[in-house]
Amino acid sequence: MSNFKNDLKQGKVVEREVQLLLKTRKPDATVTLNPATDLAGMREYDVKFVRNNITTLVEVKHDKMATKTGNVAVEIRCVKHSKADSFIYKIGNAFLAITIEALKKLINSNSGRYVHGGDRNASYMKLVPLEEFKKHSKQLNDE
Repeated sequence: MSNFKNDLKQGKVVEREVQLLLKTRKPDATVTLNPATDLAGMREYDVKFVRNNITTLVEVKHDKMATKTGNVAVEIRCVKHSKADSFIYKIGNAFLAITIEALKKLINSNSGRYVHGGDRNASYMKLVPLEEFKKHSKQLNDE
């Protein structure tokens, strides 16, 4: 069972890792963290990436169990409510980027299964096989 406050603290660390990774990959880009302090604002996106006057909003996730279970936990509500254009998942030492469209297709596919999890099992999520997830994402770093 997870703890929201601990998860939020760990999530902020991973968001900063993604910020640094994106800035390192594209030094000419402006990469900022979402400054919101209210829950509604924090749900919109985690990282804003601006390059060549094009803004991309990114949601950052850290799936600590995916390498053990072989499944990536995709939170349905997060995908539905996020304003992000893409998601970046930290899985093990890998950072995998996936578009919101590809993520929605994985949610609606026959691959994987639906479960409840997270704080008090309140989150509804789809467990997508890790290998299937990798086929639809791009690794941003060397492991």
